[in-house]
Order: sequence, then C-alpha cells, then structure tokens
Amino acid sequence: MCVVRGGRVADPRDDSEQVAWVRAALRMLRDDPRFDGTAVQTLDAKGWDGIALAIVV
Repeated sequence: MCVVRGGRVADPRDDSEQVAWVRAALRMLRDDPRFDGTAVQTLDAKGWDGIALAIVV
C-alpha cells in the first residue's frame, strides 16, 4: 500500500478517494490494539512514496 502519495496524505485539503483510503487504513492500524505499526516515507526514482509496516501483537 502506498502510504505517502507524494505528501498528499498529510495535506488536510486533499480529500481524494486514494488519500481517504490510505488515511482509513493508517487509522485502523493506529486504533486496533492487535497491531503495532508505523508508516515509513521513502524517496526513489518514482518520487515520494512510502510503506506501512505492522505486526500483530
């Protein structure tokens, strides 16, 4: 799952469907006590992006 979307996920003005889905998934990882996770921003030839990593605890 792409979790940065070129910085758009952090932009409160962006309400696109792609960004909404990423935000919902990250909220689920944050709020569900079964998971411990983080989002990691990357920068490569494609530009800004990132991944979410989570483990079941």
